[in-house]
Amino acid sequence: MNSQIHQDTNNQRFESNYNVDQQQIETWVETFNQQGCLFLEEVLTEEHCAQLRKDLDWALQNFTSRSDDPPGKLNNKDGGSKIQLCHQMFEHSSANLNLFDLEPIVSFAEGLVASNCHVIHNNSFITPPGGGITSWHQDDAPHLIITDGEPPKNIRLPVLF
Repeated sequence: MNSQIHQDTNNQRFESNYNVDQQQIETWVETFNQQGCLFLEEVLTEEHCAQLRKDLDWALQNFTSRSDDPPGKLNNKDGGSKIQLCHQMFEHSSANLNLFDLEPIVSFAEGLVASNCHVIHNNSFITPPGGGITSWHQDDAPHLIITDGEPPKNIRLPVLF
């Protein structure tokens, strides 16, 4: 099917079990800034995860790939990737869109980036056993936090763009 528009009939709003604590958010931001990652357990309910899976399954069955159709939402079939990836899931999945105002995710993002931060993309994918991304990568240019003076001009990061 060449349809790129999915009428999401499930407008259920999901909530997490987290109570937002500003001191905890600040600790998470500091942890992320020091370690480069943060893993929050049990933010999503089982029902929310089930809806995210259902929406991704629908997208993988109904959207076109970018190799067949430039505005397609699926990763290129000829790219050699073992993952099945759908781009911009928030555009047709309310369960994905709900991720962006779900606590404590939204408070953490605003604490890390800014209160007016925005989503540039939202991909969902299935990684089969033995598949997936097996090397370090990042999807955006580095964001450097300058705490004193001017940014250094000689920064070199071992990351390919």
